[in-house]
Amino acid sequence: MWVTLPASDKVTTSLRLAPRNQKTGGQAVGSSVDISVDETADPAPLDSKPADCIPSRDPLGTVQLDAYARHLATELLISSHPVNLAKKFRQRFHEDVKTIQAVYTTCVSLPDQEYPSFSVNDWLVDNYYVVLEQIREIRDHLPPSFYRELPKLKGGRPRIHALAYELTAHSDSALDEDLLIRFVDQFQTNAELTNAELTIGELWAFPVMLRLVLIENLAQIAGQIQEELKSQSDASVLHDIWKTERRIQLFHPSSLRSAAILIALHDKLRDSESPNDGGLTAFKQNLHSLGWDLAELRRLEQHRLASNQVTIGNIITSMRLLTALDWVEFFEQTNRTERILRNDPAKVYARMDLASRNRCRTAVEQLAKRSRKTETEIALIALKKADGKSIASAAATVAASASKTTLDSETNAELAAVKNHVGYWLIDDGRREIEAAVHYRPRLWQRFKRMIGCRPNLVYFGGLFLLIASLIAAFGALGLAVGVTWLPLVIIALLAIVPISDVAVQILNTMITHVATVRLLPKLDYSEGIDPTFPTFIVVPSMLTSHREANALLARLENHYLANTDPNFSYGLLTDFADADAKLAVGDDEILQTAIAGIQSLNKKYQRRGKQPFYLFHRERRWNAAQGKWMGWERKRGKLMEFGQVLRGSTATSYDVIEGDIAALDSFRSAANRPFVITLDADTVLPRVAAQKLVGTLAHPLNRPIVSHGPQTKVVRGYSILQPRVSIHLNESQKTRYLQVHAVNPGIDPYASAASDVYQDLFRDGSFTGKGIYDLHAFDSTLEQTFPENQILSHDLIEGCHARVALVSDIEVFDGYPGRYDVDARRMHRWVRDDWQISPWLLSRVPSAGGARKNTLSALSRWKIVDNLRRSLVPVFVMLLLICGWLVQPAAAWLWSGFAATIVFAPALVQLVSGWMNWTLRKDFKPQFSVYLKSVLKVSEQCLYSAMFLPHKALQMCDAIVRTCYRMLISRRLLLEWETAAASESRLKVGFWSIARRLSITSLVAVITGLVISPESRMAASPWLFGWLVAPAVGQLISTPRLNKERKKLVTDAAWIRELSSATWAFFEHHVNAAGNWLPPDNLQEYPGLKVATRISPTNEGLFLVSSMVARRFGFTGLEVLIDLLEKNRQAWNTLEQLKGHHFNWYETTEPRALPPKYISTVDSGNLLACYLTVTQAIADIGRRPVVSQEQAIGARTSIAWLQRRVAFEQTRNGETTGEDPGDTNPLNLLEQSLRAIHSTMPAEVVTFADIQRLVTRLNEESARLSEWSGQVERQTDPSPNFGSDGLATLSIQTELVTRRFQGICKDVRDLMPWLAKAVELESKLQSHGTRDKTLLDLVSPSISLRELSQFHNLLSVHEAVRQTLAPEFFEQLQQSSNTAQLLWKRFSDFAAACEQSASEIDFTFLYNQRRKLFSIGYNVDTGKLDRGHYDMLCSECRIASYLAIAKGDVETEHWFRLGRQATELNGSYALLSWGGTMFEFLMPQIFQRTYEDSLIQVSCMTAIDQQVRYGQQRGVPWGISESAMSVMAKNLDYQYKSFGVPGLGLKRGLSKDLVVSPYSTALSLPFAPQRAVANLKRLAETALGPWGFYDAIDFTPSRLARKQTQIVVRNYMAHHQAMSILSFANALYDDVVVNWFHAHPLARANELLLQEKIPAIVEGNVPNPDEVASVERLHDDAPLVSRRVTGVRVSSPSAMLMSNGSFTSMLTHKHLCISKVAK
Repeated sequence: MWVTLPASDKVTTSLRLAPRNQKTGGQAVGSSVDISVDETADPAPLDSKPADCIPSRDPLGTVQLDAYARHLATELLISSHPVNLAKKFRQRFHEDVKTIQAVYTTCVSLPDQEYPSFSVNDWLVDNYYVVLEQIREIRDHLPPSFYRELPKLKGGRPRIHALAYELTAHSDSALDEDLLIRFVDQFQTNAELTNAELTIGELWAFPVMLRLVLIENLAQIAGQIQEELKSQSDASVLHDIWKTERRIQLFHPSSLRSAAILIALHDKLRDSESPNDGGLTAFKQNLHSLGWDLAELRRLEQHRLASNQVTIGNIITSMRLLTALDWVEFFEQTNRTERILRNDPAKVYARMDLASRNRCRTAVEQLAKRSRKTETEIALIALKKADGKSIASAAATVAASASKTTLDSETNAELAAVKNHVGYWLIDDGRREIEAAVHYRPRLWQRFKRMIGCRPNLVYFGGLFLLIASLIAAFGALGLAVGVTWLPLVIIALLAIVPISDVAVQILNTMITHVATVRLLPKLDYSEGIDPTFPTFIVVPSMLTSHREANALLARLENHYLANTDPNFSYGLLTDFADADAKLAVGDDEILQTAIAGIQSLNKKYQRRGKQPFYLFHRERRWNAAQGKWMGWERKRGKLMEFGQVLRGSTATSYDVIEGDIAALDSFRSAANRPFVITLDADTVLPRVAAQKLVGTLAHPLNRPIVSHGPQTKVVRGYSILQPRVSIHLNESQKTRYLQVHAVNPGIDPYASAASDVYQDLFRDGSFTGKGIYDLHAFDSTLEQTFPENQILSHDLIEGCHARVALVSDIEVFDGYPGRYDVDARRMHRWVRDDWQISPWLLSRVPSAGGARKNTLSALSRWKIVDNLRRSLVPVFVMLLLICGWLVQPAAAWLWSGFAATIVFAPALVQLVSGWMNWTLRKDFKPQFSVYLKSVLKVSEQCLYSAMFLPHKALQMCDAIVRTCYRMLISRRLLLEWETAAASESRLKVGFWSIARRLSITSLVAVITGLVISPESRMAASPWLFGWLVAPAVGQLISTPRLNKERKKLVTDAAWIRELSSATWAFFEHHVNAAGNWLPPDNLQEYPGLKVATRISPTNEGLFLVSSMVARRFGFTGLEVLIDLLEKNRQAWNTLEQLKGHHFNWYETTEPRALPPKYISTVDSGNLLACYLTVTQAIADIGRRPVVSQEQAIGARTSIAWLQRRVAFEQTRNGETTGEDPGDTNPLNLLEQSLRAIHSTMPAEVVTFADIQRLVTRLNEESARLSEWSGQVERQTDPSPNFGSDGLATLSIQTELVTRRFQGICKDVRDLMPWLAKAVELESKLQSHGTRDKTLLDLVSPSISLRELSQFHNLLSVHEAVRQTLAPEFFEQLQQSSNTAQLLWKRFSDFAAACEQSASEIDFTFLYNQRRKLFSIGYNVDTGKLDRGHYDMLCSECRIASYLAIAKGDVETEHWFRLGRQATELNGSYALLSWGGTMFEFLMPQIFQRTYEDSLIQVSCMTAIDQQVRYGQQRGVPWGISESAMSVMAKNLDYQYKSFGVPGLGLKRGLSKDLVVSPYSTALSLPFAPQRAVANLKRLAETALGPWGFYDAIDFTPSRLARKQTQIVVRNYMAHHQAMSILSFANALYDDVVVNWFHAHPLARANELLLQEKIPAIVEGNVPNPDEVASVERLHDDAPLVSRRVTGVRVSSPSAMLMSNGSFTSMLTHKHLCISKVAK
């Protein structure tokens, strides 16, 4: 029978026997398909895409490839009229993507037994996330507009795509950085001979084109995989036909075109053939009759598969490389225009930052596109213009364009020098001259934008007038239409002018920001260090009001230093005291000494090469008659002006105290230098390197201020002040609904570069808000004698108007935002007073220090003042409009209510329209609409609150305006009345409905208005009146901080969590011992026998140190016991071999030595560093906390409760019951009775000295009893028991540990409080007789701390009178306790100093790949090489190492933003992706790092927890999966360790194959989801709670379970998992105590902004490995077994063999062969 396939079942091919492009004469080819391309033609036309063609040729050597690149430069010629293939180009890309997606979907959907064992498939499936990343990059960076601009070949193909194609074709897709640079550079070498070098756009498109070609190549291989899979199906069809028809005939190659089909059919016939079947014989006969050799076909197929395997490996590796490469470096090495511009005569271009150089290159690119010049020709023209030969002759022209006044020669010279810079001709005023020279033809849209820019006053003020007039006319017409008479309408229309102007300004600003180009200033790149000719002072003007305020200012100054460290930076506090009735007030000296001591301490700590960078400039109070107070002269303005005088060498200022290196100020006085000052508010956060960027901007020649010293000093070019963009940081202390709604996009945005500003973009003039950088000389010269005294409080805006300010919106600083409405209203009240104080500067003559003079402010500057005044009047006029309308014209009440609502809700309406204007078709509709809707709703909610608080705001504004006008015009006093924001917020304390009481005026206005207006108006007024009526309650609710309700509910389970902590700490107490040199072991394994892993890693060591600090907080250890343990541990740890401050990955503990291979792990070093910093601050906290307090009492009760639970467990396990028989000799019952008695008599609280005495007495008594019981048990049992089997022996050890805890507390009291009995006696006298003993009250208290005790000897020496009243014995005890405390505190301080020193020695620089901006996984000390792998994801355990390496200054901040942020959405929630999808990667860093609500990290962690919980529910097991031990054992019977994760959270494939739950993963989530975590821990405790806390894991993996077995408890304890658990317990119970310790360290604190990254508005990530997520099923009962039995043979002796892999089990005996398979 002839067998052929129907047309619908056409057999596909994977390797064609007769390829299209080869003439084989019907014979099989003997090698892989070779694609022959005519190199003189347009390669690989888009309309031909053979399924079996992969652009892979024999790879060329280096010399050949260079020659070929030069050859291509002469062959790939640009066509002026190419064929338009844009649509076909995009279509082909979409087809390739569909092919890849289809093959991936097919591969992952195949059952395991049907999955082809091709490694090619594995490459695609395992690295699919890499492919998706490349597809996203192509879609994002190759928009149609960019594609259209690329030069094309004659066939319509982009030249750069052809070049990328040829490179990959001749390198088999194996790319590297040097190859890319060399190949392109060789192409450029020949191309520039014909002025055909690659353009700027082409070079930037090169990475995208490489990605595109790799995707094309991958699609070709994917097509072959698809055909292979179809071949299997086709072979099955042929095989089925053979089984039914019993005939097969292969008569011609066209009937079976695929070698894969032949091979698959042969294998199926072979595997299924039974005796006498004949199918295989018939197949071979037919194959032989056609002259085909099956062995040769199989060899060819294997060769093709091997080739594809190499190719796809190269493709994936190259894709990863393209993501990691620094393309800026590639561009600047290969672009010819860049080489020309770097010859800038001013030597400025090469020193500019990337963005500024890009602006120059973009200008060249734009000029070349719209002229007949090439890019290199444009660059040469600009370079010639900047040559400087004609500069002097053009000086007058430049000066005339800058100012109409006559300029001095020095100013003319400065103006002429600016033209030496090539940037002047490309991005500044010289651009028009270049355009004329090259006959540039701007597009119509560009001409329109230029017209706007050339006439800013006409556009802005004319547009504003037209809008206001139009809106008023519309309002009037609407009023007439509803029947309003003329007179009332005119009155109300007049009232409506101010509110309408607010709407008009919003509309106009929105229109201009959408039309005008964001105007950015060029910058010099000072990332490697500031130019010494620009010394810069970073100052914080503030008031010293208290010791706390002084310490806060010092901490903030230290943060500025750590975030912006540079030898040419100095850091200073400009301070004075609060206003007072006398020149000196009580406590002034002490506060000042605190500040001075703090500056001295900072200088001692951070002194480098003899330079002391910190200063304190403090002013004395001076009498101010207008204020009637002694105060600092002119407040903040006076501080800055006098500070400038000090820097210039003046001594005639009110700065009477200057602390710091005075001699170092000479650099600010040198005539050769240009000093700058950065001024910040007390609460301003200066991000990392922001100061360097500010200096680099102001130092750029195009921005430097050029001052004309004519009749009036003014800035004729450049800027005196630069104002950065001010954003809001995430404020955890005041997380209210009001803050959430009004704080616009808090947090840092790594993707935002700049923001639009109407004044800067249209007028080239910004507004100063008091935070920024200024040129000291220009600032002082333009503002000297400009303002009168005692008249201006808010100087920022008016100073900016005189000194010329620019907004640098691409540099960002952060401020807080009030979390309460009343604080915000108070701040607004102060600002309105400030605005009205500068209203005289609207007049023709203005006041100054020398009397009235002509006003020189520009129209724009005056408008800024008017605009501020106008905004303050809007609430007032809206209220007047409403009330007048309701009263005068009640018939049109709906009109007035609706009009006022339109005014108030205008921002929402503008947002509604502007959001639509920002819509793009390149993004999906759903995420865009979600962002759009959220923004509109947020603005609408702001407007709603504005409407509700309108009466209060109107009254506030009226009060501020009237108060200011009265003081300016009548009293002339109190114009400088002011208080700090912190003082204002402190004064407005939140009490029970305190905010509601302040807002009660709105309810009163609502009631009165409702009674006064006519019934006809009430219906229309009812929405407004109702809002005002409930405004107090709403204001209170939205201003009340939101508490973590889940944390509060944790109180009910706190005792149980403390018991878990007690058990966990006991693990370290017992196993950190002399046998292990006081170093913690790596793990303890109980099964199959007791085994301690005597090795240690840096992570284990660090976490143990912090655990010991936490144990003290839990009350489990005494002070002396703790420091003894720490010192022994430190002594052993310091003896271990190190390299550059790093400890190696593993050490043996019994004989301290490094274990081979010597390896430095980046993660381990980062963890250890974090622990060092945490310990230093924890020790400081220990010194501040009471020696004995409630914590010790709770710790003792917890220890007893833990022992009780352990006894109950052993009793249950042994089948024993609790007995009350006094004669009972059962050890467990005796211990249970003792513990019950101890627990019932333990003091519940420790408040007084008597409580401490009772606690110590009980601990002494019970420790003796417990010790006696332990001794009895030890005498009855084996001294070295098996912990897993002999519970009594283990319990004896644990009882002894609790005894030592009690003894440690008692020892502290005995050594540090020997006077306790006397204190109890004095306390008793005080309580019984009411006597007040000065000795007791002044020197000792029950809550006395270790540091206070250590300072007793100082107090006793000072208070001589008190000393005389002490009894000699009491005095001796006090002296003794003070000396003991001093010695003990010194030991703690020395240990903290040693940790600080070790932390400073850890150097991360050699672990950092400078080219990739990533950390290597580690460093092999033996080979001296870095690991080739890198940590490239933000969501990883290396996050702490990256964070601290940046904080230390070892790596640049750019590294943080180089970390991958692959993300997805799971059930509507955003989540970063990790590699392994483990809880460890998400939550381990958060043990230390602060988690800011609504930040990218916080939301990702919460989503990860949700997904973990969901996955556990789906699988029917407890949740919490991370890296841990598992039930599989190695040859030495150690549990194996592996990383386990949850599908959907990790990029790693195969996460669903294992199901191992680790309790510590749940513990990590306890601070985030307390209720769910506690419930899960209790579920885990039923089976996984051991003697020393939780066992490491429970293995639920079906393939590792025996029949009827549901789980395997992995009975071991990993030291670092134990430590992470107890630290998480502490964070949950003690309000993030470990986090607070970590962030109390300056290094961690100064870097906090990095943790406040906001969530991207639109997430385009896909769920990784969706097949694994979708295929999750619940576990049920054991699956049925499928068996096959084969009868055996007779043998002389029985024999048997058993083999299993978890899925298949086979037993072979002399009787039977049994094969079992678990059915799926």
